[in-house]
Amino acid sequence: MKNIKIYMLGMLTVICMLSGCDKDFDELNVNTVDPTTLDPQFIMNRAIIESTYPDNFATLQMLTYNFGIVQQIITPFGSSLSGGNYNIFNPGNTTPVWINFYRNVLKQNFDVIEKTKEDNNRTNLYNQARIWKAYAFMILTDTYGDIPYTEAAQGFISGIIQPKYDKQEIIYKDILKEIDEATVALDASKPTSTGDILYGGDIIKWKRFGYSLLLRAGMRLSKVAPDIARTYVTKAIAGGLMQSNNDDAILRHTGLYNNWIAVHLTAREKANFYLAKPFVDFLKNKNDPRLASIAYRHVGARSGAEQAPPRTTTDPAQQIGMPMGFDDVSI
Repeated sequence: MKNIKIYMLGMLTVICMLSGCDKDFDELNVNTVDPTTLDPQFIMNRAIIESTYPDNFATLQMLTYNFGIVQQIITPFGSSLSGGNYNIFNPGNTTPVWINFYRNVLKQNFDVIEKTKEDNNRTNLYNQARIWKAYAFMILTDTYGDIPYTEAAQGFISGIIQPKYDKQEIIYKDILKEIDEATVALDASKPTSTGDILYGGDIIKWKRFGYSLLLRAGMRLSKVAPDIARTYVTKAIAGGLMQSNNDDAILRHTGLYNNWIAVHLTAREKANFYLAKPFVDFLKNKNDPRLASIAYRHVGARSGAEQAPPRTTTDPAQQIGMPMGFDDVSI
C-alpha cells in the first residue's frame, strides 16, 4: 500500500511538472534578437544595390555580353573571354542580367510595392519603387527583347511561377505610363526616408531622376512610335531633368569596397578588353571630347614591353577601336 502511495505521488509530481511546461511557452520561444518584419526602405535599398552588379564573376560576364554584344562599347580580346564573339554560344555570359534582375532586383522591388501600396505614410517610397521597377525592366527588355513583364515576379504574391512573355512594344508603353504616373505622384510634403541609399530621401532629386528616365524611355521609341515618344519626351523636359552631377543616381561605396567593373577594366582583366570599333568611331564622328579621357593607344607597339610610353597617346585622331567578334586568336 505504501508503495502504491509513493507511486501515485510520483505520477502526480510528473503530471504537475508536464502541465506547467506549457505555461507562457510561446513567450519563451520568441527570438528577441532577429527581426520578424523588415522596413520596406531596407528592401528597396537592397534592390538598388543588386542593380549595380556587386558580384565579381557576374560583373565579368555582364561586361562580356552586355557591354560587348548588346551595347558594343567594349569587346573581349583575350580568347578566355570570347563570349562576345558571334560564333560562340556561351550561356554563362548571357544569363547573369536575367538571373540577377528577376531573382533579386524585381523580387525585392515588388515586395516593396506590395508592402507600401496601401500605406498613406509611404506613398513616396511606393512611387520610388515603381520608378526603379521601370528602370529594371528597361534593362531587361533592352538586353533580351520580349520578356516576362505583366506576370513577372508574381510567384509569391499571386502564385504565378511560369509567367508569359510580353512583346517589347507593350512593355515600353507600360514603362512610360509607370514612370510618368509615379514621378508626378512624388510629393516632398509627404513623409520621406533618410535611409534612402540613393538620394537620402530628397524628393526633388527623385523627380529629376524619374523625368530623366522618362526621357530615356521616350527616346527608345523615337524611331518606332514617334508620336508617343514626342508626348513623353515633352512631359519629361517640362517636368525637370537632371541639372548636374549632383543629381546622378550613384550608389556611393566606402573605400573598402571593390568596384568590380573598374577592377576588371583597369586591372585584373585590363589586357582582355578593348574599346569596340562602333563605339570609338561614334565618338570620333561626333568629336566627343570624352574620347581623350577614356582611350589611349600604343602607336606601333606589338605587345609586352612595347606597350608603354613614349608610344602611348590619348590623341582622339589616333584611336582605333577593335572590330566586334574577334579575339587575340582570330584577329
